[in-house]
Amino acid sequence: MTELSAPADPVEPMLRMLNGHCPQQALYVAAVLGVADLLFVRPMDADGLATEVKADPDSLRRLLRTLASVGVFEEGPDSRFSVNSLGATLRTDAPNPCETVRSTAA
Repeated sequence: MTELSAPADPVEPMLRMLNGHCPQQALYVAAVLGVADLLFVRPMDADGLATEVKADPDSLRRLLRTLASVGVFEEGPDSRFSVNSLGATLRTDAPNPCETVRSTAA
């Protein structure tokens, strides 16, 4: 019988598994709010973006940072967020497989 060995640091893979749903939910909320469309026009801080999408600024900041941590958006040194090529796939005018997410969110 072959023994399975645990990773050297088991905490990181366990946290990834426990938090696996977070990026999915954050992507859905970002699609519903139209965040990628607004950030495509210009980088914005969480407070300004929250005003545009009528969301709580602190909650939106956490959402944006969650998505920035997985490479969907980027946070600059001035705390403004911008859309990159990955995040741009969430735009409403982007022809791509994310259409399902956007149409479900609409």
